[in-house]
Amino acid sequence: MPIFKRKHKKETEVPVSNSDVRLVDLNIGQLNTNDFTIRKSVVFDFLLLTYSPSGGADVGKVLLKDTVFWQKGNSSDVAQFVRCYFRQGVIRFVELVINSNGSAQYLYFYKDYFRWVSTTSHRYAQVFSRQVSNYFVFKSVKLRLSGNVNELFFYVHKMEKAPFHIITPKPAFKVEKVVDGVLTVWDSNKSDSCVNALVFHKNKRPVLVHLQISSPEGLESIYLRKEPLTWNRITRSEFTETIRNSGFNPDLFSSFLTLKLDLSNVTENFNVDNHSYSYSPNNFLPTSDNTPDNAPDTVEVGEHLSDGVKDTVTSKHMVRRVSNVDMSTRVECISISPKPGYTVVEILDDDFSLFNVNTHNTSRKNSGGHNNSFENGPAKKFVVFVNLIRYKDYKLLGIYFRGNKGTDVQFFTKPFKGKWTPITPEQYYSLYVPDNLSNSLGNPGSPSAKMSKSLNPVSLVMGSFVNRLGLKIQTYSSPVINGKGNIILVHGAYGHFCSDFTTYNRDYLLKYEQFKSLPEVKSVDEVVSPTFDLERQLYDAISHHSDVFEYRTLDELELSQTGERFLLKNSFVEALNNLGYGVYGLDLTSHGRSEPLNNLRYYVNSFMDYVHDVLQFIDIVKLKTKSSQQPNGSKLYLLGYSMGSNIALRAINHYYQDLKLNPNNNPDGDNEVDAKLVDGMVSISGMYDFAAMQNSFLRSLATLVISILSFLVPENPNPFEKFFDYTISLDAYTRYRDPWVWPKKSRNKMLYVIARAVSDLPKYLSYIPEDMRVLMINSNKDDLVTLKVLTN
Repeated sequence: MPIFKRKHKKETEVPVSNSDVRLVDLNIGQLNTNDFTIRKSVVFDFLLLTYSPSGGADVGKVLLKDTVFWQKGNSSDVAQFVRCYFRQGVIRFVELVINSNGSAQYLYFYKDYFRWVSTTSHRYAQVFSRQVSNYFVFKSVKLRLSGNVNELFFYVHKMEKAPFHIITPKPAFKVEKVVDGVLTVWDSNKSDSCVNALVFHKNKRPVLVHLQISSPEGLESIYLRKEPLTWNRITRSEFTETIRNSGFNPDLFSSFLTLKLDLSNVTENFNVDNHSYSYSPNNFLPTSDNTPDNAPDTVEVGEHLSDGVKDTVTSKHMVRRVSNVDMSTRVECISISPKPGYTVVEILDDDFSLFNVNTHNTSRKNSGGHNNSFENGPAKKFVVFVNLIRYKDYKLLGIYFRGNKGTDVQFFTKPFKGKWTPITPEQYYSLYVPDNLSNSLGNPGSPSAKMSKSLNPVSLVMGSFVNRLGLKIQTYSSPVINGKGNIILVHGAYGHFCSDFTTYNRDYLLKYEQFKSLPEVKSVDEVVSPTFDLERQLYDAISHHSDVFEYRTLDELELSQTGERFLLKNSFVEALNNLGYGVYGLDLTSHGRSEPLNNLRYYVNSFMDYVHDVLQFIDIVKLKTKSSQQPNGSKLYLLGYSMGSNIALRAINHYYQDLKLNPNNNPDGDNEVDAKLVDGMVSISGMYDFAAMQNSFLRSLATLVISILSFLVPENPNPFEKFFDYTISLDAYTRYRDPWVWPKKSRNKMLYVIARAVSDLPKYLSYIPEDMRVLMINSNKDDLVTLKVLTN
């Protein structure tokens, strides 16, 4: 089957005569069978096996031990696909796609303790979502009403003008127990969790608490009062009256929870994450060293290298220094959300009102007769999140409101010396590139405008190949007719090709997600807590047979046919296509839709497994691109992101090392064009050194501990790795909700593999040709990786 070429609709399958058809039974507990093609992947934390009959095989029965899920009734019934979801080695869910008289029928089953239940698609989505919800939980935690609350796990609002604390767990953490010192306030029965706590204090001690409990039946409010040596349940009215009798008027409570957001002066009542960077559209990014202005323009690599690194460099490459970027090009990306319990009633920028709950599609004029406010969205919206981008005097703004089912958003822009104006999402994303911010209509001559000019319709076709370990690797191709060349993209750790190089469809997530998980506190005894409507999302996917429920063979499908989660619009793939480059990529072993090793996501035994995947894929791309659509002598480049950059360098070095040390692979004994692997390499945020581990002693100690853990408990999560906070931005949160991303801690073996890949990298550079063009792009203040090992 071709890897990249899409089958034309006019092509038909080769018919099989009745005499060649053999009736076979499918026992889904047996993985080794020649009568079926088996596609294996990991979705959420399920191992998904999709069975499809091989040529000439007709399924007579689908069973598991003594349970028969389906049996052929007449000759026109054909079982096309069977999908089984395993968790911890046990089959939990089964789907069947049956073709009966030319129409598809879908059968759903789930395991209820010791029996299998046939069910509807809606009930199937409901049960499935309950199990999937556990996948998004990083850790079960205790909520302590006394003392400090861990803000890694919780949003915390300690009110200044009222004796209340409002505490909400972040999405990745499940509250299984609420305690007050040694006293248990509330305990989970495994199927429920606490999603919000409103705590009333007297003499700085918690005496009353209003808890919101989430269970399969929905949300429930419970009220508790502290007695000597215990906490007891009380009624809603008793809760309110006890607060009143303690000297606080509960009728005034909501007045302390309304506030305004001034974008020019954000107060401590908001949680703020500021992500800033310097940008120069006509220059490279700055180097990581503080190079003097009078330094020479070029320097030989090896000139300032340590002895250990010098020994591995066989040739001296010329590297052009890059001056530091003018900091006036600084771009600020600011995420702002109110602390839990607050209701934002107005959003201002200086004196201009962008949003006001008391106005609706009206303008307010100042004394000079000029409009001083507007509000284009429905009134009484609950603001949960504001995203502000500032570049010099230009601003972009997104205001996210809680909707009835998901999250609504309103976009605004303020150009230089201009006024705030509401804009469409399309306009917002077209202005997202800083060089376009200087002109609200877009600058046709800007680099981003050139990238947005489509040369031909962009599509991403999926394919696959089997690697040296016998695992099926998912591939992607987006060729350009008569283009400048081709680029192979290698993704980073935890993610996959689509997560790193296509665009997440934010509208798809926000349709189900009430981002962020902040409660709407209406009174002391009434709290509305948001939920991620995973059940509705999965039901929609089942109804359309898309996303995680796409049952067809993915080979030859376009990415857009598999669901709404990913887009090519405004993506890195589209930008490269529009610059004239064909794009090819893959999901590495145990990443994305590729087959996993040991049935685990983000897990390999050796870093060289990745290297061999990339080398094999380069050969495939070279073979497939030798066609009439490609101009003679078109260039091929390798681009790696984060971990992918390390893989790319290792792949190039390994290829030329193999050429030199194994003459049989290169009979002519030279490294001329015929033996060339790629024409150049690009590294983005390359994983060449860990920014947090610069101390050599700590690095050695950490490597020793990790190596011991990887030997004793290789598949366990590393206990020293910190949880990543996916709530810092909508982009991060969207990645967290991706069923093909590994959002949790690295396993011990995988962390050891990565640590060795970084520490050993200088040993694997010596065979890279001296005329190989390499562009490295890194941030000065990257928290994770640094170029120091290569630029010392």
